[in-house]
Amino acid sequence: MKNFYRIVLFSLLAALAGCGSDNTPVATKTATLTFTNVSTSRLTVPINGIQVVAKLPPGVIIPTDPANPSKIAASALTAGSAVTSSLAANEILIFGSYSASISKVRLIIADNSASQKGFRSGDYLTLSCSIPLVLPLTVSSFTDLNGSFPNTATDKVFKAGGFDVATHSDVDLTNQLTRSLRVVIQ
Repeated sequence: MKNFYRIVLFSLLAALAGCGSDNTPVATKTATLTFTNVSTSRLTVPINGIQVVAKLPPGVIIPTDPANPSKIAASALTAGSAVTSSLAANEILIFGSYSASISKVRLIIADNSASQKGFRSGDYLTLSCSIPLVLPLTVSSFTDLNGSFPNTATDKVFKAGGFDVATHSDVDLTNQLTRSLRVVIQ
């Protein structure tokens, strides 16, 4: 009988030793967020840069730079077809920051070419992230948080600009573009 209790006690201790964080990877699915804009009229100049802020549902996993956890990993950001059809890869600047405490990303894509040739409206940026399988998130979990990206007095959620090569001046294109978010969860 003593051996029985020892075996039960040992088994219980062995089971408890496995509790806690064991760094086991969490099973996830992928969410791809595609940021798009459409010009509401003929643009006077090409787009040279866009900044967008988007809210994410709590629990979404954004790949970040290990050295700087607020910087989104370059592998998670991709230039969209509207940008890549006009600019070579070395002419595109993409940057993203992530604030986990408020579940918000700030993304910037810009023309980094010497000639400032710009890009057209359309899909301009894609962000890839992960969703733990235990979270019941859907496409509307993302789109309902972001609506049509309205600008507010305190937070410029969307800003777009171009460069007029004739006058060598910046042109604000923000109000000439309608923006949207497309989400695919796999």
